[in-house]
Amino acid sequence: MKLNETRLVILLCILAGIRVLIFTAAFPFFNNVDEGAHFDMICRYAAGDIPNRLEHYSEEIAALTPLYATREYYTDWFDFIRSEPAMPFWTFPNVTASELYKEAKAIMLGMTNHDSTQAPLYYLMAGGWYDVGKLAGIRGLMLFYWVRFLNIPIYMALVWVTHLIARKLSPASNWLSLGVPAMLVVFPQDVFYGLNSDVLAALLGTWSLYMLIVYLLENRGMGFCLLTGLSVAAVLLTKITYLPVLAIFAGVLVVKMARSRRKGEFGKYAPGMIAMVMAAAIPVGAWLLRNQLVLGDITGCHTKIVRLGWTVKPLAEVFHHPIFTPGGAVHFWSEVTISLWRGELVWHTVRIATPIADVFYLLSSSAFLVAAAVLAWKRKDSRFASVMNFLVLGISVAFLAGLSLIYDFHNCRYPSRDLPYFTSGRLILGALVPFLMLYLTGLGAIMDWLRVGRLRWVALGLILTIALVSEILITRTVFASNYNLYYLLRH
Repeated sequence: MKLNETRLVILLCILAGIRVLIFTAAFPFFNNVDEGAHFDMICRYAAGDIPNRLEHYSEEIAALTPLYATREYYTDWFDFIRSEPAMPFWTFPNVTASELYKEAKAIMLGMTNHDSTQAPLYYLMAGGWYDVGKLAGIRGLMLFYWVRFLNIPIYMALVWVTHLIARKLSPASNWLSLGVPAMLVVFPQDVFYGLNSDVLAALLGTWSLYMLIVYLLENRGMGFCLLTGLSVAAVLLTKITYLPVLAIFAGVLVVKMARSRRKGEFGKYAPGMIAMVMAAAIPVGAWLLRNQLVLGDITGCHTKIVRLGWTVKPLAEVFHHPIFTPGGAVHFWSEVTISLWRGELVWHTVRIATPIADVFYLLSSSAFLVAAAVLAWKRKDSRFASVMNFLVLGISVAFLAGLSLIYDFHNCRYPSRDLPYFTSGRLILGALVPFLMLYLTGLGAIMDWLRVGRLRWVALGLILTIALVSEILITRTVFASNYNLYYLLRH
């Protein structure tokens, strides 16, 4: 790695961290992507309380939510300005003695946290960060933001690992090793602005992919094999829905095994393979066994599914799904792609999005991925990287499609019977880097075919500008909220 490139990547990591800091501070608590549920779990793990069933919200979050939470996510703008006080509740004297506060707290205590039985690693990590903040004397609304600010080093690390993967898969050029990290500097996926286990899962999923790629391409020792297995385990212990990592893990092992057998070196690599599998299986197996013994459900997801009212479809009904129609397939791909780009946050019940940017994200992604596939077909030198990236992305999207197929969602709002699709891009953020590598590979290929390859960095700059300007425009009202960190710092 050249020294100048290293410095550039460090600069990109810093810029990415600054952007996440700015937008994280702008969004008030609690956003519509289950942020309250995640914060409750963080508080529980910080206190050493690991739930053994679906729990009601804890006393701590029930006491804090009426003071600091806003209804700006969930309430129509006109209803909000008519019903909310001009100032946040925490600015009023003796507000905790009011009947309104006591009533709101009682309602919160009576609600069930549907994420109570989810995988523990993110909550352990964020809970430790929460405790550090409390020990440092941070209190009130600032403590909420302190926990959110854990996203900053996580995202900076994601940018760095992205560079490592791109450098490993495409060592001959800095188009991907610098271009993909540059895209992450302004990539408008808003899950990174709130408390959510997908934030850590994105980093760990990307890191485990890097470890598996290195293991596949190079001959590494026992220590590396153990670390790779533990990396895969960490992903699943952060979010069990990142099951596609198991398919990639198994595929890498099969390819490595076949290569070693062909060279007559299977005995040399077998101990490392066994160690890798055990390093992944033991931690995950221990958690699954705990779930079975304590919850009666090996994954810990059954109680949440029951609460949401979903049921498994009979096999005969699975293939009647609209995803098998042209219109349904287009809808599914469109929503997954757009959600992967910009996330799912709403503001005054309206998705934080602009149709122009969404169309650009969808059309450019579709065109560039097709171009990347054509390039891989024509050129052997780029085939391995593209095949690897397409496999990761394809398995991840297929996983969302599979979830969409097997359940009857009944009266659930999302997914629903009318739109029975899992389209949350945050659930496949482990495939974000492969997606972006294919995106830039396709962009570069098109520029070369048009004989304007020298302008590829200019084209990338335009894309980054579109993404950044669009995000600034659609979040400007969020920055003006009286419930965010900027208001707290002004007062």
